Formats: sequence, structure tokens, C-alpha cells
Amino acid sequence: MTIFPRSASRIDASGASGSEIVGRDKIGLTAEEHHRLLAETCNRLEAKHAEVVSALREAHDAQRESLELQRDQLQAQLAEAQRRAADPEASLAQMRARIAELETLLDSTTVEIGENRLAAAREAMGRGDFSEADTIFAEVAEHEARAVERAAEAAHGRGLIAEAEIRWNDAANHHAEAARLAPTYDYLIKAGEFLLRSGRNDEAVRSGETLLALSRREFGAKHAKTATAINDLAACYRVIGRYDEAESHFRQAIDLDRETIGERHLDHAKPLSNLAGLLQEMGRHDEAEPMFRQAIDIVRETVGERHQDFAIYLNNLAGLLRDMGRNEEVETLLRRAIEIDRETIGERHPEYALRLNNLAVFLDGLGQFDEVRGFFAQALEIRLSTLGAGHPYTLRNANQYAGFLIRHGTGDDDAAALARLRDRFGDTVGC
Repeated sequence: MTIFPRSASRIDASGASGSEIVGRDKIGLTAEEHHRLLAETCNRLEAKHAEVVSALREAHDAQRESLELQRDQLQAQLAEAQRRAADPEASLAQMRARIAELETLLDSTTVEIGENRLAAAREAMGRGDFSEADTIFAEVAEHEARAVERAAEAAHGRGLIAEAEIRWNDAANHHAEAARLAPTYDYLIKAGEFLLRSGRNDEAVRSGETLLALSRREFGAKHAKTATAINDLAACYRVIGRYDEAESHFRQAIDLDRETIGERHLDHAKPLSNLAGLLQEMGRHDEAEPMFRQAIDIVRETVGERHQDFAIYLNNLAGLLRDMGRNEEVETLLRRAIEIDRETIGERHPEYALRLNNLAVFLDGLGQFDEVRGFFAQALEIRLSTLGAGHPYTLRNANQYAGFLIRHGTGDDDAAALARLRDRFGDTVGC
């Protein structure tokens, strides 16, 4: 595409709409002057068009596409200039109306332009010269673009603070605002992550689809960042029950990882474990187990066994083994994951609450009640403070805890705990 430089001539003929800006009666551009300027514009465009046509006759193949585009643009511009020249009175009236609109816009600019420059721009427009007004608007656009960029950076920063303080709902709001203002890869990936963590699944899907389209456009279909975007969108599809699409996307991410980062990279463990979890939900346990174990091996080799990620993958394998009835391994894995979490992310993190709740559910199922009550209560308290009362994980935790109290509660303390749960979450909790 040819970019025409801003011209100091009285009419900017760079396009059909670009030259239709014009002034008020008190600004001295007569009909005769206007007609003359239109004639000059037609002559200039005809000469430029002839120059491009001549160049096309001798152009190499590599040059032809660009020159043909210039020729077509010039033909359209010339046709518009000739249309205006054929009815100069109507064209002049249109110019004057547009100049009035432009002056209003100039008066409302938020950049410190200076009255002398504004007055000079108004006077020049009266002569059909829009170059100074164009320069002023370019400065305003640049200023406002930087303002939007700064607002996005601020929203992103607030999102990072909310992450650090484990306020996931707030983190989702701030990262989503950053992505709305400046839909970059980094902002979109954060928005999708925390929208999903906050239970705003439909928003997470839309963010994930936008992220994937952007990644393919900016980085290409065969890039590690695109593999990450595919994995994240697949995770969204899994949460909302679109299992076929989720499986297809997870497998695409795994294949693309093999081509880009290789099979022993930490990031490759993510789609492997995610696909294994999906297969588990679909009842395909024998397919899922080797994927979970491969993911664990990768994490062990890359970041070691005292890392938060290692706890996540242990927890995931434990869930599968629980479904397969291999209970002795399950308890060992869950307790080990809790120990790692305590050392890494601390006891106020939602992931720590997840591990506590999983162990409580498991022990409850085995009839080992000694620790269950405390695990449910602690997990729920963490989730209330970090995710909020309306989050699906919090509600599920409350139901599981209430169900335990209904089945196994003894004494006034358990009755009071159940009453508090029903007061906060409704009379049906635990039923």
C-alpha cells in the first residue's frame, strides 16, 4: 500500500474523504479560487497517474503489485476530484461545513497546542490548506494512543498486584480491562487465565479465541506462543463441556510443542496434563495415566520436586488414581502436594485450598474423619477470601463441607458450623 505524504497544497487529494474538509463563509475562499484549486488537483493526479502507468510498462514482476495498487488508487482519487470540479458550488458548501466541524474538533483537543497554532490552522483551512490541522490531529491521536497504552499498563499492574495479594476476581477484572484497552498477547493471556480462575467461563472463551487469532496473525501458526494459546483455549472449552473441541485443541498444542520447544520442555507438560485430565473426565483412564506420568517426569527434570508446578501435577495424577481405586497412592500424592504447596505458595493460596479440599473429600470417602472437618473448613475459608462466595469452587467446597457435617457432625460446634453455612449459602447447601 502506498502512503502518500502530507502535502502543503491547498487541497489534500490523498483520498475521497481526505479532501472534503472545508470552512466557514468568513474564511476567505471564493468559489473561483476553489474551482482553480480543484483543477490543479485534477492536473496533478492525472500527471501522477500517467507516471505510474508508464512505470508499469517496464516494471519487474516484483514491482507490479505495488504499482497496480497505486494506479487504482490514483484512478479513484482522480474520479473524485473530477466529480467535485463538475459541481464546484456544492463542493465548496461541503468544504465549508467540514471546516466548521474541524474547528470544533480543534477547539476540543486535549493536547496543549497553543492558540497561535490553532489560529494558524483555522486561517490555512480557509485557503484550502489542511496540512497544519492534519499535523495537530496527528499529535492528538498520538497523545491519546499513549494515554490508552498507559491506562492498559496501569490496569495490568493492578492485575499483577491482585495476583500477588491472591484476589483473583480483582485480577480478572484488571487483566480483562488491560486486554480491552490494548489486546496484546501478554494482556490477553493473563485475562483468559484469571477469567477462567474466577469462573467467568464464557468471557474466558472469548478472550481465548481472540488470543489464538492474534497469535496466529502475529507469530504464525507454527510458533510456541501459538501452542500456548491453543492449550489455553482448549482449557476453556473443557471447562464449559465442549470436550471434542478441547481434545482436538490439546492434541494440536502437544504436536506443535514437539515441533517448536521439544518434548522435554516444562511448557510441554501443560497440554499433556490437561489432555490427560480431559480423558479422565471422559472415562478414558488407561490413556490418561501415561500422559500424567510423562508430565510429572518433565517437571521433575526441569524444575525439580520442590516446585509449585510439581505439586499441581501430583494432585492431577492423584485424582486419576482415585477414580481408578488405587487409594494408597492417592493419599501419598495428595499429602506430598500439600507439603510442597505449604513451602512454596503458602497456606493462603487458592491452590493450597484445592489440595486441602481434595484430601478432605478423599478421606471422607474412606471413612477417615479425624482430619476431614478441619480440611474442609480451612479450604472454604481460603476460597471465600480469595475467590469469593459466588465462585463455583467456593460453592462446591461449601456443599461438600455441609454434606460432611450433615452425615457425620456431632455436638453443638458442628451444628453451629452447619447453621453458618446455610445462613451464608442458603438452606439447600449440603442437600
